[in-house]
Amino acid sequence: MKEERIVIVNPEEDVASLFESFLSIRENVPHVFYNGKDAASVIEENKPPIGLVIIDSSIRDFPCLKLAKKTKKWSSAKVMITLIYEDDSFFRNAVQLGIDKILTLPCTLKEFYSCIDDLLEA
Repeated sequence: MKEERIVIVNPEEDVASLFESFLSIRENVPHVFYNGKDAASVIEENKPPIGLVIIDSSIRDFPCLKLAKKTKKWSSAKVMITLIYEDDSFFRNAVQLGIDKILTLPCTLKEFYSCIDDLLEA
């Protein structure tokens, strides 16, 4: 698997650090942001190109689906949303926006890696 630049947007530092560790082991290049506003400026710049953006649905300063929509507009990066719970309208909106993957937490490490592999190889 080739080295990919991945942006992680998660307000929970321990979860973001865990994702960062998991991705670093596999020779990815993770960049962690704890809020959507900071992540948005890096995603918009998209240099060097980003392969994947992982957005947690709990970010509050920049709505998750809004950031996902802008990511799709600004780059060719795949978008994965992580969540614990959302209502049906969230899922409908995510599908309409063309979100590439939704991962429900908690999940196993195998499920996490499987999602990453599917998105980066697509």
